[in-house]
Amino acid sequence: MTAITSQTTIDIAVAGRRLEATLLRDGRTVVAYDNVMGRAAEGGVAHRLARYAYPELTLIDELVYGLPTCCIDSLVVSPSERLVLTYLNSGQGENGYELFGLDGPLRRLGVGEVFTLPPMWAPPAFSPSERYVTCAPGTDSTWWCPPEDQWPDDWTGDEWSIPSAGGPTDFATVVVHDLHNDHATRHRLRYDLPAGWVPDDVDDSRWAYGPLEVGFVDDTNIRLRLADDTTVEFGLPLAEVSTLPAPPTGLPPG
Repeated sequence: MTAITSQTTIDIAVAGRRLEATLLRDGRTVVAYDNVMGRAAEGGVAHRLARYAYPELTLIDELVYGLPTCCIDSLVVSPSERLVLTYLNSGQGENGYELFGLDGPLRRLGVGEVFTLPPMWAPPAFSPSERYVTCAPGTDSTWWCPPEDQWPDDWTGDEWSIPSAGGPTDFATVVVHDLHNDHATRHRLRYDLPAGWVPDDVDDSRWAYGPLEVGFVDDTNIRLRLADDTTVEFGLPLAEVSTLPAPPTGLPPG
Protein backbone atom coordinates (compact mmCIF):
# COMPACT_ATOMS: atom_id res chain seq x y z
CA MET A 1 0.00 0.00 0.00
CA THR A 2 1.46 3.36 -1.01
CA ALA A 3 2.21 5.71 1.86
CA ILE A 4 0.48 9.07 1.92
CA THR A 5 3.43 11.32 2.67
CA SER A 6 3.32 14.54 4.65
CA GLN A 7 5.04 17.82 3.88
CA THR A 8 7.36 19.89 6.05
CA THR A 9 5.81 23.03 7.51
CA ILE A 10 7.91 25.65 9.27
CA ASP A 11 7.42 29.12 10.73
CA ILE A 12 9.37 32.00 9.20
CA ALA A 13 9.65 35.68 10.16
CA VAL A 14 9.49 38.23 7.34
CA ALA A 15 9.29 42.00 7.84
CA GLY A 16 8.19 41.52 11.42
CA ARG A 17 5.42 39.07 10.53
CA ARG A 18 5.45 35.38 11.45
CA LEU A 19 4.27 33.24 8.56
CA GLU A 20 3.59 29.54 8.09
CA ALA A 21 5.60 28.15 5.17
CA THR A 22 6.04 24.83 3.38
CA LEU A 23 9.60 23.72 2.67
CA LEU A 24 10.08 22.29 -0.81
CA ARG A 25 12.17 19.21 -1.49
CA ASP A 26 15.26 21.14 -2.60
CA GLY A 27 15.56 22.43 0.97
CA ARG A 28 16.27 25.89 -0.48
CA THR A 29 12.78 27.20 -1.21
CA VAL A 30 9.68 27.82 0.88
CA VAL A 31 6.15 28.81 -0.08
CA ALA A 32 4.33 30.92 2.51
CA TYR A 33 0.92 32.52 2.91
CA ASP A 34 -0.20 35.65 4.68
CA ASN A 35 -3.76 36.61 5.57
CA VAL A 36 -2.96 40.30 5.24
CA MET A 37 -6.64 41.25 5.55
CA GLY A 38 -6.66 44.69 3.88
CA ARG A 39 -8.60 45.52 0.75
CA ALA A 40 -7.21 43.90 -2.41
CA ALA A 41 -6.72 46.05 -5.51
CA GLU A 42 -9.24 43.96 -7.48
CA GLY A 43 -11.67 43.93 -4.55
CA GLY A 44 -12.24 41.51 -1.71
CA VAL A 45 -10.09 40.70 1.30
CA ALA A 46 -6.36 40.79 0.51
CA HIS A 47 -4.29 37.61 0.87
CA ARG A 48 -0.69 36.96 -0.06
CA LEU A 49 1.15 33.93 -1.41
CA ALA A 50 4.94 34.19 -1.63
CA ARG A 51 8.01 32.13 -2.46
CA TYR A 52 11.30 32.72 -0.66
CA ALA A 53 14.84 31.40 -0.89
CA TYR A 54 15.62 29.52 2.32
CA PRO A 55 17.13 30.10 4.83
CA GLU A 56 18.02 33.64 3.68
CA LEU A 57 14.31 34.44 3.15
CA THR A 58 15.02 36.49 0.04
CA LEU A 59 11.78 37.07 -1.83
CA ILE A 60 11.59 35.19 -5.15
CA ASP A 61 8.05 36.16 -6.18
CA GLU A 62 4.65 36.89 -4.67
CA LEU A 63 0.95 37.33 -5.38
CA VAL A 64 -1.40 39.65 -3.53
CA TYR A 65 -5.00 38.95 -4.45
CA GLY A 66 -8.56 39.20 -3.19
CA LEU A 67 -10.88 36.61 -1.70
CA PRO A 68 -14.52 37.13 -0.74
CA THR A 69 -13.63 36.54 2.93
CA CYS A 70 -10.71 35.44 5.12
CA CYS A 71 -8.76 33.11 5.53
CA ILE A 72 -6.10 30.71 4.24
CA ASP A 73 -5.74 27.91 6.80
CA SER A 74 -2.77 26.02 5.29
CA LEU A 75 -1.01 25.04 2.06
CA VAL A 76 -0.85 21.69 0.27
CA VAL A 77 1.94 21.27 -2.31
CA SER A 78 1.40 18.74 -5.10
CA PRO A 79 3.72 15.70 -5.44
CA SER A 80 5.69 17.21 -8.35
CA GLU A 81 5.69 20.65 -6.69
CA ARG A 82 4.20 22.14 -9.87
CA LEU A 83 1.06 23.16 -7.97
CA VAL A 84 0.07 24.40 -4.54
CA LEU A 85 -3.42 24.70 -3.13
CA THR A 86 -4.61 26.98 -0.39
CA TYR A 87 -6.94 25.30 2.09
CA LEU A 88 -9.57 27.93 2.89
CA ASN A 89 -11.49 28.26 6.16
CA SER A 90 -13.58 31.30 6.98
CA GLY A 91 -14.16 30.21 10.57
CA GLN A 92 -17.86 30.83 9.89
CA GLY A 93 -18.77 27.49 8.32
CA GLU A 94 -17.34 28.10 4.83
CA ASN A 95 -14.40 26.00 3.62
CA GLY A 96 -12.77 25.39 0.25
CA TYR A 97 -9.53 25.42 -1.71
CA GLU A 98 -7.85 27.21 -4.63
CA LEU A 99 -4.99 26.14 -6.93
CA PHE A 100 -1.87 28.08 -7.91
CA GLY A 101 0.98 27.33 -10.30
CA LEU A 102 4.54 26.90 -9.00
CA ASP A 103 6.20 25.83 -12.28
CA GLY A 104 7.33 29.29 -13.34
CA PRO A 105 6.12 32.50 -11.74
CA LEU A 106 3.53 32.13 -9.00
CA ARG A 107 0.16 32.41 -10.69
CA ARG A 108 -3.50 32.05 -9.82
CA LEU A 109 -5.16 29.34 -11.92
CA GLY A 110 -8.82 30.15 -11.35
CA VAL A 111 -9.48 26.55 -10.26
CA GLY A 112 -10.98 25.46 -6.97
CA GLU A 113 -13.94 25.59 -4.63
CA VAL A 114 -13.58 29.03 -3.06
CA PHE A 115 -15.54 29.00 0.23
CA THR A 116 -18.26 26.82 -1.36
CA LEU A 117 -17.93 23.81 0.98
CA PRO A 118 -19.05 23.05 4.55
CA PRO A 119 -16.42 22.71 7.29
CA MET A 120 -13.96 19.83 6.93
CA TRP A 121 -11.52 18.37 9.42
CA ALA A 122 -8.81 17.45 6.91
CA PRO A 123 -7.27 19.60 4.16
CA PRO A 124 -7.67 18.55 0.53
CA ALA A 125 -5.21 16.13 -1.09
CA PHE A 126 -3.69 15.64 -4.55
CA SER A 127 -3.59 12.31 -6.34
CA PRO A 128 -0.07 11.07 -7.23
CA SER A 129 -0.42 12.12 -10.89
CA GLU A 130 -2.06 15.42 -9.85
CA ARG A 131 -5.08 14.74 -12.01
CA TYR A 132 -7.40 14.85 -9.00
CA VAL A 133 -7.92 16.80 -5.81
CA THR A 134 -10.19 15.34 -3.15
CA CYS A 135 -11.62 16.49 0.16
CA ALA A 136 -14.46 15.37 2.43
CA PRO A 137 -16.41 18.04 4.31
CA GLY A 138 -18.99 17.10 6.89
CA THR A 139 -22.71 17.50 6.31
CA ASP A 140 -23.88 18.73 9.72
CA SER A 141 -22.26 18.82 13.14
CA THR A 142 -25.20 16.82 14.58
CA TRP A 143 -25.88 14.59 11.59
CA TRP A 144 -27.31 11.73 13.72
CA CYS A 145 -30.20 13.83 15.06
CA PRO A 146 -33.58 13.03 13.50
CA PRO A 147 -35.67 15.74 11.83
CA GLU A 148 -37.50 17.97 14.29
CA ASP A 149 -40.85 16.36 13.53
CA GLN A 150 -39.38 13.07 14.86
CA TRP A 151 -38.13 14.42 18.17
CA PRO A 152 -39.58 12.71 21.27
CA ASP A 153 -42.42 14.75 22.75
CA ASP A 154 -41.02 14.36 26.26
CA TRP A 155 -37.39 15.22 25.40
CA THR A 156 -35.87 17.72 27.85
CA GLY A 157 -32.14 17.48 27.04
CA ASP A 158 -29.99 19.16 24.42
CA GLU A 159 -31.17 18.83 20.82
CA TRP A 160 -27.84 17.34 19.70
CA SER A 161 -28.22 14.51 22.25
CA ILE A 162 -31.42 13.18 20.66
CA PRO A 163 -30.73 9.62 19.45
CA SER A 164 -30.98 8.64 15.81
CA ALA A 165 -34.27 7.31 14.51
CA GLY A 166 -32.21 4.73 12.62
CA GLY A 167 -31.49 4.13 8.95
CA PRO A 168 -29.07 5.57 6.35
CA THR A 169 -27.71 8.91 7.56
CA ASP A 170 -25.33 11.20 5.62
CA PHE A 171 -22.30 12.39 7.61
CA ALA A 172 -19.90 13.65 4.92
CA THR A 173 -19.53 14.43 1.23
CA VAL A 174 -16.49 13.32 -0.76
CA VAL A 175 -15.55 15.90 -3.39
CA VAL A 176 -13.47 14.66 -6.35
CA HIS A 177 -12.12 17.45 -8.57
CA ASP A 178 -10.79 16.31 -11.97
CA LEU A 179 -8.21 18.94 -12.84
CA HIS A 180 -7.96 17.77 -16.47
CA ASN A 181 -11.41 19.16 -17.21
CA ASP A 182 -11.91 21.34 -14.11
CA HIS A 183 -14.98 19.39 -13.03
CA ALA A 184 -15.82 18.58 -9.41
CA THR A 185 -18.28 15.87 -8.39
CA ARG A 186 -19.87 15.28 -4.98
CA HIS A 187 -20.50 11.85 -3.46
CA ARG A 188 -22.53 11.31 -0.29
CA LEU A 189 -21.01 9.26 2.52
CA ARG A 190 -23.42 7.78 5.05
CA TYR A 191 -23.72 5.40 7.99
CA ASP A 192 -26.52 2.86 8.38
CA LEU A 193 -27.44 3.67 11.98
CA PRO A 194 -29.53 1.54 14.33
CA ALA A 195 -32.40 3.28 16.10
CA GLY A 196 -31.17 4.88 19.31
CA TRP A 197 -27.61 5.50 18.10
CA VAL A 198 -25.98 8.59 19.57
CA PRO A 199 -22.32 9.37 20.32
CA ASP A 200 -21.16 8.82 23.90
CA ASP A 201 -19.73 12.35 23.75
CA VAL A 202 -21.84 14.49 21.44
CA ASP A 203 -19.43 17.41 21.94
CA ASP A 204 -16.41 15.53 20.52
CA SER A 205 -15.58 17.52 17.38
CA ARG A 206 -14.21 14.42 15.64
CA TRP A 207 -17.81 13.54 14.81
CA ALA A 208 -18.63 16.90 13.29
CA TYR A 209 -16.55 17.75 10.22
CA GLY A 210 -16.10 14.67 8.06
CA PRO A 211 -13.14 12.24 7.96
CA LEU A 212 -10.05 13.01 10.02
CA GLU A 213 -7.68 12.27 7.12
CA VAL A 214 -8.18 12.28 3.35
CA GLY A 215 -5.71 11.05 0.74
CA PHE A 216 -4.99 8.90 -2.28
CA VAL A 217 -3.50 5.41 -2.10
CA ASP A 218 -2.85 5.67 -5.84
CA ASP A 219 -4.50 7.48 -8.74
CA THR A 220 -7.63 5.31 -8.63
CA ASN A 221 -8.22 4.81 -4.89
CA ILE A 222 -9.10 7.28 -2.13
CA ARG A 223 -8.46 6.47 1.53
CA LEU A 224 -10.34 8.09 4.43
CA ARG A 225 -9.65 7.84 8.16
CA LEU A 226 -12.90 8.13 10.06
CA ALA A 227 -13.72 9.46 13.53
CA ASP A 228 -13.30 6.03 15.16
CA ASP A 229 -9.79 5.68 13.59
CA THR A 230 -10.88 3.05 11.07
CA THR A 231 -9.86 3.53 7.43
CA VAL A 232 -11.92 2.90 4.31
CA GLU A 233 -10.96 2.95 0.66
CA PHE A 234 -13.05 3.77 -2.39
CA GLY A 235 -12.14 3.28 -6.03
CA LEU A 236 -12.74 5.90 -8.70
CA PRO A 237 -15.20 6.67 -10.07
CA LEU A 238 -17.03 6.95 -6.76
CA ALA A 239 -20.66 5.97 -6.43
CA GLU A 240 -23.17 8.75 -5.85
CA VAL A 241 -23.79 7.32 -2.37
CA SER A 242 -21.59 4.99 -0.28
CA THR A 243 -23.02 3.42 2.89
CA LEU A 244 -20.90 2.21 5.80
CA PRO A 245 -21.84 0.17 8.88
CA ALA A 246 -22.63 2.16 12.00
CA PRO A 247 -19.52 3.21 13.95
CA PRO A 248 -19.11 2.57 17.67
CA THR A 249 -20.63 5.29 19.82
CA GLY A 250 -17.36 5.79 21.69
CA LEU A 251 -14.16 7.14 20.14
CA PRO A 252 -10.55 6.25 21.06
CA PRO A 253 -8.63 8.79 23.15
CA GLY A 254 -7.57 11.67 20.99
